Amino acid sequence: MTDRSEKLRADLVLLALCIIWGTSFPLMRASVRDLNPALYLAARFWIAVALLLPLFLKRRKALAPADWRKGFFLGAAMFAGMFCQTAGLKYTSASNSGFLTALSVVLVPVWNRLFRGRGLRFQEGAGLLLASVGVALIAGAGVGGFNRGDALTAAGAVAFSVQIVLIECFVGPEDSLPYAWMMIFWTAALATLAVPFFGPSRFDAGPEIAAGIVYLGVFATAAGFWGQTRYQPRTSSTAAAVLYATEPVFAALFARVFLGEFLTPRGWLGGALIFAGICVHETARPAGGSS
Repeated sequence: MTDRSEKLRADLVLLALCIIWGTSFPLMRASVRDLNPALYLAARFWIAVALLLPLFLKRRKALAPADWRKGFFLGAAMFAGMFCQTAGLKYTSASNSGFLTALSVVLVPVWNRLFRGRGLRFQEGAGLLLASVGVALIAGAGVGGFNRGDALTAAGAVAFSVQIVLIECFVGPEDSLPYAWMMIFWTAALATLAVPFFGPSRFDAGPEIAAGIVYLGVFATAAGFWGQTRYQPRTSSTAAAVLYATEPVFAALFARVFLGEFLTPRGWLGGALIFAGICVHETARPAGGSS
C-alpha cells in the first residue's frame, strides 16, 4: 500500500470515527434525562476497559508507578470532561453540546501559553476569537439563553483541553495504547466512585438505553480509542484535527434526524464559527507537529 493510499485510508477511518462520535450526542441526550450520569459513564467505560484489556496486556511495556500516576491524571481530566458533558446533556441540546465540546481544541494554546511558556501564534489567536464569537451566538440561540447545561458542557470542554495538553506532556507514540487504556480505566473507576453522589445507584434503564450504552462502549469508546491510536499517526496532524472538527457537525445532523432538534440560523452561524475557528487554529500547526 502506497503512502498516499495509506493516508487516505487513515483519513476515512478517522472520518468514520467522527460520524460514530457524532451519534453519541443525541444518544446520550435521549438516555441521561432520568439516569445517574456517573452510573451511565461507569457502565459505558467498563465495557471499553474490558474490550481493550487484551490489547493492553499484549502491547504494554513494564509500567512504573509514575506511569500509573500519569494515567490517573489523564483519566481524571477525561472523567471531568465526560461527566460535565453527560450531565450537561440533561439540560442542553445535543447540537449545542457537540459544538461547545469542540471548544477544547482551541483552548489548548491558552494552557500552553499560561503553563508551558509557548507563544500564541496569530492563527491560534484568530481561531480562538472565531470560536468565542461562535459560543456567544450559540449561547443566545436557545430558549432561555445560556443555561446550566451549556455551562456544564463548556466546563467539560475546559477539562478536555487540559486532557489534550496532558497527553502531549505524558504520552509518546510507542505508549499510546497503554495510556489510552489507563485513561479509560481511571475514567471508569472515578465514575464508579462518583455514582452515590449524583443519583440512584441502581441501574434502572430499559432495553433501549442499555443497548445505547453497549453501542457507545463498543464503538464510540473501545473502537474509537483503538482506531484513533492506530490510524491518527498515519495521517498529518492538521488533517486529523480538521476531520475531528466535523464531529459537532455530525452531532447536529444526527440530533436533527433522531431528536427533531432544530438549530436557529443564529445557532448554525455560531456552530459554523466554532468549526471555522478550529480549522483556522489547526492550520497554525507545523506539519506533523502538535499545538
